[in-house]
Amino acid sequence: MAKKIYEVVKIILHREGTNTAVGLVGDTKQEVIRRYFSFWNHKGTSGELYWLKDEAKPFVAYFWSDEKRIKASIKSVTLLEAMNCMGKEFKGVKGGFMPFVNDMVEIKL
Repeated sequence: MAKKIYEVVKIILHREGTNTAVGLVGDTKQEVIRRYFSFWNHKGTSGELYWLKDEAKPFVAYFWSDEKRIKASIKSVTLLEAMNCMGKEFKGVKGGFMPFVNDMVEIKL
């Protein structure tokens, strides 16, 4: 059985007043686009993706959002990732995934 290798896109947060620029850095343009749509699908942004470097590795883009939406989006994605990877391990555990997910979000941010 082939082992699935996950794509890693570096996330950089830069706060400007009440807004936050979310930078995405990846080895391929497709990785960066997938991560952007992950934020989009989990209500982390409704803004456009702006490319800073889209011709060669590393691929760099950013979008605007705010801290509350970014945190909620990362929490939602982390919950789904945890459920997919470790669903059975948390069955019947008081609080379920949420204490684990909250800790992971703090580490990610």
